[in-house]
Amino acid sequence: MQAGIFTGGYTLEPIDSILVGQGLARRLENDVMARHLIGNTAGLGFAVGVALSNKFIEERPEVAARFAQAIAKSIKDISTDKTVRALLPKYMRVTPDVAPSVPLPKFTMVKDLSPQNLSDFQKFVDVGVRQGVIKGPIEAKSMLKAY
Repeated sequence: MQAGIFTGGYTLEPIDSILVGQGLARRLENDVMARHLIGNTAGLGFAVGVALSNKFIEERPEVAARFAQAIAKSIKDISTDKTVRALLPKYMRVTPDVAPSVPLPKFTMVKDLSPQNLSDFQKFVDVGVRQGVIKGPIEAKSMLKAY
């Protein structure tokens, strides 16, 4: 935006907060994916996640389980450890003055998804089907494995 190459766009955090914090952009709307794709502003955006292949899970179940445990620990740390924000300037190129305003990601383990989360995830998958990104209808739950 600073270079003048484009005048608007959709971006994920922390880029959004960095641009706003530097006075280079103005935030027009939050929760775009939850609001416009699944119709639930309290819902999860499902823009990112962690995936393991079925082959890996079947061939290395103990490693897959340890990996899931590590991810669960990181999710807990992000949501409970008050020192996490101090890592933003070091690893995410977020200036110390902007770091306090950057929303931290909200990840949820499959085992902790509520019925509403699962419904919202199905809506998200259905958007991909309607747009042709996914070849045909698929039950979202079939892609999930709880640890």
